[in-house]
Amino acid sequence: MITFDTTRADHLGCYGYAAARTPVVDRLAAEGALFESAYSSIPLTAPSHSTILTGKYPMAHGVRDNGLFVLAPEQQTLPEILKPHGYRTAAAVGGFPLVARYGLNQGFDLYDDRLTPLHDSPLTEGPRRDAFEFEERSAARVNEAVFAWLGAEPREPFFLWVHYYDPHRPNAPPVPYDQLFADQPYDGEIAYADESLGTLLARLGKARAYDRTLVVLTSDHGEGLGEHQEATHSYLLYESTMHVPLVMRGPGVKAGLRVPGRVRLVDVAPTILDLLGVPIPPDMQGRSLEPLLGGGAARVERTHYAETLSPRLSQNWGELRALYEGPIKYIHGPKPELYDLASDPRELRNLVAERPQEAERMRAQLAEFLRRNSPPGGSRMSPVDADTRARLEALGYLAAGAGEGQEIREELRGDGIAPQDRAQDVSLIGLARSLSYQGNYWGARDIVLRLLVGAPNDPFYLEMLAAAELNLGRLDESLQAVEKLLALGPGSNRSAERLLLQIGVRKRGEGDRAAGLRLIRRSLELEPTAESYYLLAALEGQEGRTAEQKSLLERALGLDPRYGPARLDLAARLAQEGRRDQAKAEMERLIADHPYYAKAHYNYGAFLFEQGDAASALARFDRAIALDPDYVKARLAAIAARLALGRRDEARKGLAELQARAPASAEAEQARRLVENPS
Repeated sequence: MITFDTTRADHLGCYGYAAARTPVVDRLAAEGALFESAYSSIPLTAPSHSTILTGKYPMAHGVRDNGLFVLAPEQQTLPEILKPHGYRTAAAVGGFPLVARYGLNQGFDLYDDRLTPLHDSPLTEGPRRDAFEFEERSAARVNEAVFAWLGAEPREPFFLWVHYYDPHRPNAPPVPYDQLFADQPYDGEIAYADESLGTLLARLGKARAYDRTLVVLTSDHGEGLGEHQEATHSYLLYESTMHVPLVMRGPGVKAGLRVPGRVRLVDVAPTILDLLGVPIPPDMQGRSLEPLLGGGAARVERTHYAETLSPRLSQNWGELRALYEGPIKYIHGPKPELYDLASDPRELRNLVAERPQEAERMRAQLAEFLRRNSPPGGSRMSPVDADTRARLEALGYLAAGAGEGQEIREELRGDGIAPQDRAQDVSLIGLARSLSYQGNYWGARDIVLRLLVGAPNDPFYLEMLAAAELNLGRLDESLQAVEKLLALGPGSNRSAERLLLQIGVRKRGEGDRAAGLRLIRRSLELEPTAESYYLLAALEGQEGRTAEQKSLLERALGLDPRYGPARLDLAARLAQEGRRDQAKAEMERLIADHPYYAKAHYNYGAFLFEQGDAASALARFDRAIALDPDYVKARLAAIAARLALGRRDEARKGLAELQARAPASAEAEQARRLVENPS
């Protein structure tokens, strides 16, 4: 099973999108069955995948939002059902909302959620990507995580789920898709995911397993792309985010089949079980699509339920629930909507006022659907640790004070702010984050100032303003925004700690050492974190106080043993003290924790090179380059290692690649001298 995150059906070639470059998905559809009208139940990653894996609607499996819920152990997932029938099970996920802490790992023998770390020190690095988006990893890295498990030629039955997060924002596709889709980077990310799917399926073919494997491809939800003023997803229930691709290919599926009529992601799990000959648990709410896969079956239009409680849970607005019946779609919330999708597929004409009786009939059916399908007890929000809460708030996924003690009532509610009325603000927030990610801090600042006009005390807007000012080097202005944030009181300033820390570090770097130290200490008083101790350690190291540096690094790791930069610096400190075995052990633990951390591979390579093991060092340098092709230090080191091993032709090739990528860099000049003057 492959899930492309955030992928609209109408942006794939097999669904009629002429600008698509998706030959692998298109081939799957040609060799199997394509469902023309498949629908998600919720436009959020963790809840939607919970539906896919359990065959239940969100009110039944209990996961209603990202980061605030954990799939309960009593919920039965596809891998848990398949294991007693002799199936090996594995998954590799590409984005933070699906990491194991949220419970979707249950039933998997292997659940690889080791994402690419985005935390690097503001002492030496550029702007922090993790200030704007969730941690993720590329589809190629997701594939890599399961290839060894899959084996050369699998003999036992297996269930494998891979999740490609790439189409999710920020949209920055790799070469060559960055150029091919310069004006449509979202399509470029989908094209890259398609290429990665081709790599995975080729591995199945090489293992002689492809033709006997059932392949299911779908997405958790779509993307607004500006329709109905929604740039992304999460808060609204329009077709742009609810209509998803669904393609099946393999034993029991007729080739070249296009299945009309509405089906649902809640149907995926029972369909997989049915095709595999495994009994379907009676509590699954979806229904098998197997009768439709042989061709000749009558068109179906299954009643469908959808929801997003995220506006209430994460932003303190109103919530939305929807029901599809035939061509009619009803959305209930503070501002009810009724659409006839047959005549108005883009949902441009709200019929509530024109057809009040039909709206009332659909409202009553929706209420009855909730009554029949909601288990007793309802959903339980999970305790959110301080770090995750701060992260969700910093990303705009959680308003300050939201998500705490919220009551989830399985009934139709019309109270609160209509999410439709805030869609433009949400889109502006997304645009500001994208501009920040791209380095356009003036543009991000301008948008945030516009948002602050309407909500001058919004803590998230103030935090975004402080971050923009910080990245522009306007430290005093950034501090002013942080002071306003702090003045709002506890619960509204969880991100102030990190901002004070970063401003303090920058102040010290600009020579105002006393002011910088005061801000760093204020940060620690607000909330000690692994990052704050790590940065203090780095400053102590710059002052030559190595004992204090080491102590602070150990305190950082005491708070978070997986905080990569601290373990990296501790390993370097141990190596400088001559404690090579301990340094090596720390490096190896770091890479085990963060296998996609390019800086860790580079530094371990430098350590090995210094110990005289040029061959092992070269492997680490090459791995760092594979993870980050723009890592010019690693390219220079790889050239030096190749020269040390007598591989001069390879060194010349490496020099040419470095010069092509960074012709004016000091590393390119140093590499040229090494190659031309090896002595």
